[in-house]
Amino acid sequence: MTKKHRRSISLIIILCIYFIIFSHNICANKKTHRVAFNCHSVPYSFISDDIYYSGMHIDMMNWIAKQKGLDIIYIPYETNGDCLEALRKGAVDLILGHRTNDSAAAGLQYTAELSASTLCLFVKNQPASALEEVADYRLYSVAVEYGTAANAYLANMGVQRYLTQGNQVSTYQALVDEKADMALAVFDSFIYLTHQNDTQNDFTVLRSYISPVSYAILVRPNEKELFNLINAGLTEIRASGNYEKIYKRWVIKDDSVIYAQVIKRIKNIAIGTISVAFIITFLSLALNRILKIKVDEKTKELFDANLELDKKMIQLENESRIRYSMIEFAPSGMVLFDKDYKILLINQAALRLSGQKDEYHDTDIRNLHIFGSIINCIDSNLFVDNDFAKINERPSVLELGDDSDKRSYRYRIFRLYDDVGVGNILLNVEDITAEELEKQELIEKEKNKSLNRLIAGIAHEIKNPLMALRTAASLIREKREDPEVQEAFAKFVPDEVDRMNQLIESLINYARPFKGINEMISLADVVRDCLYLVNLAAKKDRINFEIVLDDTVVVFANRDSIKQSVINIMMNSIESMAKKQQGSLNDLFTMEINVNKDDKYSYLHIKDEGVGMRQTDIYHCTEPFYTTKQAGTGLGLALVHQFISKNNGILEIKSEQGSYTEVTLKFRRADTNETKNIDN
Repeated sequence: MTKKHRRSISLIIILCIYFIIFSHNICANKKTHRVAFNCHSVPYSFISDDIYYSGMHIDMMNWIAKQKGLDIIYIPYETNGDCLEALRKGAVDLILGHRTNDSAAAGLQYTAELSASTLCLFVKNQPASALEEVADYRLYSVAVEYGTAANAYLANMGVQRYLTQGNQVSTYQALVDEKADMALAVFDSFIYLTHQNDTQNDFTVLRSYISPVSYAILVRPNEKELFNLINAGLTEIRASGNYEKIYKRWVIKDDSVIYAQVIKRIKNIAIGTISVAFIITFLSLALNRILKIKVDEKTKELFDANLELDKKMIQLENESRIRYSMIEFAPSGMVLFDKDYKILLINQAALRLSGQKDEYHDTDIRNLHIFGSIINCIDSNLFVDNDFAKINERPSVLELGDDSDKRSYRYRIFRLYDDVGVGNILLNVEDITAEELEKQELIEKEKNKSLNRLIAGIAHEIKNPLMALRTAASLIREKREDPEVQEAFAKFVPDEVDRMNQLIESLINYARPFKGINEMISLADVVRDCLYLVNLAAKKDRINFEIVLDDTVVVFANRDSIKQSVINIMMNSIESMAKKQQGSLNDLFTMEINVNKDDKYSYLHIKDEGVGMRQTDIYHCTEPFYTTKQAGTGLGLALVHQFISKNNGILEIKSEQGSYTEVTLKFRRADTNETKNIDN
């Protein structure tokens, strides 16, 4: 071998070594992509009998990998859920043939569609006819693959029993083994399995289209480059014609089950068409007779309808006459007027009340005696809903006239609606002067009963101080020079006289008619006036006052009677706490006074920490001469109850013996610009 040949051989060896090293580096830098797939997803991806990865999606992925220079390795999993878990943990780089409507894949990204099919309801041939006729699936069970999101469709069909399977193969097998009556399966998968097992003639498609099913490749969001490569490959495989070749290789176009249904439907349509044609022919032969009968019937219906309309018109006229007769001959005065306050209808009783002899049609009701006074005293628009809410919807009482000729009237307002709102107003008025007088007589009669009790009680109360005065007078005659007798007489006689005077004054206040001027008063101001007097009486007692006053609380009442009532209640509270303090000289008691209001009422609360009252005492404490005090007259709370009632208030008493007593004065709310309490 010459030297020249040796150099050539050495150069060739060096080039080979360099090529091997360069190729190794290129291979070392090329990334291998791990592809997960469901090994039971026939005919899309599965493991064949010769332990080879097969299926339509496998062939498509191999073509894309070859075209795009991707190095891939397949990793089979039992379920779609296992594939998802592997992708999220980074064990694989993509999932081949995953359902696009899987909510469990949220956050991942799907490529363009690989393939599509439809969910169908399969059943064995034997019960198929019965199911088609009944169309009631409540008694039947359905095998379905987990994750197909078909539960909602089955629920709409009335299916109540499910047999959930892990994949399409086990779904098919559950129907074959009669573990389920029906199977909700992917059409292409089920047809492929029936042909593989030579059972394609044993099943019927009960519902050929329930919902679409599509498959794609699933990758992580950060794999942008891989995502773009696969999408580009899917576009190229469709454009090249290889997609259709692969699809036809795996998808079996056995539409016999569907064709059988189509033929059956065509037969039904044909039978229906023939029947309809026969009916039309029959109807056309009898059309003239039928039309004549129908015309006669419609003519009779129109005639009867006209008669019925006439009857209704007569009935409406009669009802209208009855309504007007009811108003006309009603014992109370009734006036119907419109939005312009023009009188539309007035009955005889209303004419008598107003002192008129002629009907006042088209006259302003505000100019009508009594009725006009009632309308004018209402400061709200009767035809506006918001304003009418302020008016008392119950019957209201109004006094008209002076003291020498004062009469009482009860009235009520009714609103009559039309298409646009309140159309007319009906005012109903009754003269209840005699009724009010009878009521007053009953009140006086009840009061006389109380006065009889008062007379019996006061006789006993006055007898004791009179006997004491008589004894003192006898002593002063015999021992008028005795300084001790003179001093005792000078002290004792005025005290007894004051006692009798207080007793008689309280009795007069209770018995005489309630008089006084009502006005808008502030409950907080009344409490402050009373506290000025009560503090003088409470100086010697260890009593603390907690006061919360709302200066916006006003009521329409007589100031003096309310003031006298509040003082009486406060003095009772002081005496009750002083009695309780006798057991302990160091205890400090509190009187709570609170003035507040809510949407309906104004309140004055007076609460003490005294000896309290029994339930029997609470029930009888407002009766005259009922007292639990040794030196009491029993008239204090009776007067308070009378005063508060006369001012349209309510006296409420709560107490617990040995603990507390709370007295509440409750009045209907009033506004500062009103002259009476609000009646809500």
